[in-house]
Amino acid sequence: MSHAVERYSLRLLSPFNGTTRILQHQEIRAISNDGVHWRLQIRLASDNESKRYTLFGLWSRAEGVKEFSVHPLHTSPSWRQRANAFVAQLPEWLDERDFPLLDNLECWLLDQKQQPLALLTSCPINQQLVRLPQPVWVPCAVNDHTFVATQAYVVQQPERSTTPISHRDLVAQLVHRTAGQHRQMMWIARQEDGSGVVRYDGPPQQTPVQRHLPANAFPHFLLRQHWENANEQQLANDFFHWQSPWLLTLPDLNETERRLLEIQACEYPQRLHALYRLYPDLLQKELIYTTLVQAKLEKRIPVINSEC
Repeated sequence: MSHAVERYSLRLLSPFNGTTRILQHQEIRAISNDGVHWRLQIRLASDNESKRYTLFGLWSRAEGVKEFSVHPLHTSPSWRQRANAFVAQLPEWLDERDFPLLDNLECWLLDQKQQPLALLTSCPINQQLVRLPQPVWVPCAVNDHTFVATQAYVVQQPERSTTPISHRDLVAQLVHRTAGQHRQMMWIARQEDGSGVVRYDGPPQQTPVQRHLPANAFPHFLLRQHWENANEQQLANDFFHWQSPWLLTLPDLNETERRLLEIQACEYPQRLHALYRLYPDLLQKELIYTTLVQAKLEKRIPVINSEC
C-alpha cells in the first residue's frame, strides 16, 4: 500500500462532544470517537461520484475485526483484498497520535460587537460552502441534564410554570442573550496562524466591518471565555469545568488551559477514561493515570500499566 495515509480529526458540534478521528488510505477509512473502537468504511466503485461510504466492519486492538456483509451489486472483485490489507496495517498506522483538525471552515455565532461568540458548526476548508445554519447554540444533548452550576441563579419564569429551569438552559440563554435579538453568524476560514478570513456572512445588511479577524478573537474553548459580569463568568467557568473531558481533545489549548482542564477532567473518571486516547497531549500523566485506575476499578476493567 504505497499511497500516503491521511490522519485527521473533525470536531463533533451542536453540541460539542469532543472530536472524531479519521485514518484514510485511498478509498478506505477508519473512524473512531474514542480511539478504541473503529468503524471501517469503504467508498466502492458505484459510490465514487456521491463519495458515499459503506460500512464493512468494526475493529479494535483487543477484539480484531468484525466484518459486515456488503451487497454484491456494490462490490468489485478486489475490494475485499484491499480492505484486508488496510486492516492488517491499521495497528501500525494508529501508533501515530497526530490527528490534526481538518474542519477549519467554521460557522460562528457572533456577539453584538460582531465578534466570535460560540462555534455552531464546521467543515473541511475545501468543502463546498453550505448556507448558514440556524443561529441556535446547543450546550449539550437534549436528554443530558448532568451539568449543575455552583451558584444559584434567579430566573424569571412564567407565573404558572412548575418546572424549574435546567442549568444547561441557563448557559444557552446567556449565549443567546449575548448574541442579541437579531442573531448574526458568519463562515470563517481559519488560517495556519489561528487568524480567520470571513467567507460568508449572510445578507448584505448583515455584513460585518471586519473581513479578517486575529487569532485572539477566537476562544480556545469554542465559546467566549471572558465575561464582564461576575455571575456570567462563574456560570461559564462551571460549564467549561463540566466540559473539560471533551475540551481536552482540542489541539490548540495553551499549557495553562490544558493543565487546568486535566485537573478538572479528573473529577469525571468515566468520561476521562472514555476519551483520553483522543487527547493530543498529556501534561500531568501521573494524575491522569491515577484517575484512569480509579475509573477501571469502578468498572472492574483490568489495569494495564503502559496505557498512559
